[in-house]
Amino acid sequence: MTERKLKLVCFIVAVCVLAAASSIWLLGSSEYAIAVIIVIIPMITLFVEPFVGTVIYLVYLYVRPHEFVPGLGSFPLIMVVGGSAFAGVILRSAVYDRKPPSLSNSPQDVLLLCLFAAMLLSHLGHLDMSGALKAIDAFLPVLVLYFLITNVVTNQSRLGVVLAAIAFSALVIATIGIIEFHTGLQIAETSRSPSRLSAVGWSNDPNILAVTLLTVVPFLFIKQRQARFAKRVIYILLLSVIFYASYQTNSRGGMLTLGAVLAVLIWRTHGVWKGLLTGIVLFVLIFKFGPSRMQEMSLTETSAHGRMISLADGLKAFWSNPFVGIGAYGWSGKWGVLIPHCSFIRCAAEVGLFGLVAWVLLGFISLKNLFFVVSRRRDVLNSPLGVYSEAIMFGCGAFLTGAMFLPIPYYFPLYVFFALSAAATNIFVSQETDRYALFESKDFAYGLLLSLGGLVGFEVLLRLSGVR
Repeated sequence: MTERKLKLVCFIVAVCVLAAASSIWLLGSSEYAIAVIIVIIPMITLFVEPFVGTVIYLVYLYVRPHEFVPGLGSFPLIMVVGGSAFAGVILRSAVYDRKPPSLSNSPQDVLLLCLFAAMLLSHLGHLDMSGALKAIDAFLPVLVLYFLITNVVTNQSRLGVVLAAIAFSALVIATIGIIEFHTGLQIAETSRSPSRLSAVGWSNDPNILAVTLLTVVPFLFIKQRQARFAKRVIYILLLSVIFYASYQTNSRGGMLTLGAVLAVLIWRTHGVWKGLLTGIVLFVLIFKFGPSRMQEMSLTETSAHGRMISLADGLKAFWSNPFVGIGAYGWSGKWGVLIPHCSFIRCAAEVGLFGLVAWVLLGFISLKNLFFVVSRRRDVLNSPLGVYSEAIMFGCGAFLTGAMFLPIPYYFPLYVFFALSAAATNIFVSQETDRYALFESKDFAYGLLLSLGGLVGFEVLLRLSGVR
């Protein structure tokens, strides 16, 4: 995008925001605000730049503005913006490239389609057409967002913009959550837990919110490390907001993820021994002075014991249908009171071994290829692609770590990082003259071994604990 076009886009976005805000504030008309959004967003995405529409769609998915504006709740805002951005990509490809948009060269594209196929098969294998349609409806926004990102994020500048948009969105929902938590003011329409900080929509669960917030810590941490004093202070303040919001969620999985992320970041910055020492100190501090639920943590505690039982129920469901699973998004009381509080187990139970291997490989390949890009770019001082790839790698790792404590294998923030991993890898390959194998036969073997090893490991753990 040229500088002139970028200024034009920023001007149109500013007009859109001001018009919508003024109509709500002065006229009390959410209908006029809807009209502004319907007209302006498609115009931006279709005639100016689909990348901007993609960023707006991403921010809307995180922040969910329709939950803050009375009258927008029944309007499919996110669907309109996402559909407009997707149509913009198709039309611009047809007009300028003379061909439809296609899959990138990243293996994540094929693996994601394999996972989606496993979701459908998990229902069609039981002749459950309505379940398959529900799975399509639930996962389609994730697919749209993934392929938007991989099609429009074609250079390192855009990669940085998307990371900044994610950090901005996380700070917005963290700030709103903090205000509501301390004042009791209900800014959004979603109900809140009075004792734990939460946000809107999908992040109304404090545990999910904590893990999502922590995915932006690597980006802010790396940026403050490179910044001069004034900007460093700003980044530290932003990190403080994220840390405080994560702490107030009172999420045990979030706190453990925070300790792991900071330890790894210190390790990458100051070496193995300092990282290891930092990790030990952080975990001691987290267990000693962390939120109240951290200090209650034990296998005999009611919540922890219930989660262990849910893992056992998940394995039981998996072994009852090991190849196709019981159905994506299909967990019910038939299998257990609680949904398995581990994304690995939930994925295995609902989409079977085929879907589990695809899901595991998505994470493995994303981290592996990002690590390769970072290792090749570390020799270039402050290489933007290396910096952004490192932030994506640790952000993706943070979400996968937290996902081991939560039932969130299909939540869109994880697939945002999978898409950014694919985009970063494609940008790296386009800058190199050498050819690289992004997926090898041994990678599939690793994915299969990780999947089977994980299932066996959980089985042994549950049997040793007496739950199975």
